[in-house]
Amino acid sequence: MKKRMNWDAMGAIAELVGAAGVIITLAYLGRQIKNQTAQARSDAMHEFVVGVRESYQVFTDGELASLFVRGNDDFEALSPVERLQLFSGMQGVFRVYEEAFDKHRNATLPDYHWSAIDQQYQHLFRSTSCHRYWEQRGQFYHEAFYEHVNGHIQQAQEPA
Repeated sequence: MKKRMNWDAMGAIAELVGAAGVIITLAYLGRQIKNQTAQARSDAMHEFVVGVRESYQVFTDGELASLFVRGNDDFEALSPVERLQLFSGMQGVFRVYEEAFDKHRNATLPDYHWSAIDQQYQHLFRSTSCHRYWEQRGQFYHEAFYEHVNGHIQQAQEPA
C-alpha cells in the first residue's frame, strides 16, 4: 500500500510540473504575440506615414503644382488633359486621407496623428482645385468618408 501512495504522489507531482510547464509556455507565447503585434502596428504606422509623405510629394512635382495653382486661379482655363493630370494627383492625396480616416475609425490610428492629418486636409479643402476634384470624384469614395469630407468642404466654403 505504501508503494502505491508513492506512485500516486509522484504522479500528482508530475502532473503539477507538467501544468506549470504549460502555463509558462503559454505566458511566453502570449508575450511573444504581444511583441509581434506591437511591431506589426509600428511597421503599419510607419508605412502609413510614408504614404502620407509620398502623397503630398505630388505637389513637389513642378507641373502638378502648377496645375494645382492654376486650377485654384481659373479651373475652367485648364485643358481636359491638365484636369486629368490634376485629378490623378489629387486622387492619390485623397486615397491616403481616406485610409487615415478608416484607420482612425477602426482605432488603429491614434488621435494625435489623425488630428494633425485632418487639420492638414482641412487647409487643402479651401482650394478651388480640391473642390472641383471632390465635386467630380467624391462619389467614388465610401459613404462615411464622403460625408466627412463634404462636411469639411462646406465648412471651408463658409465665410469667416
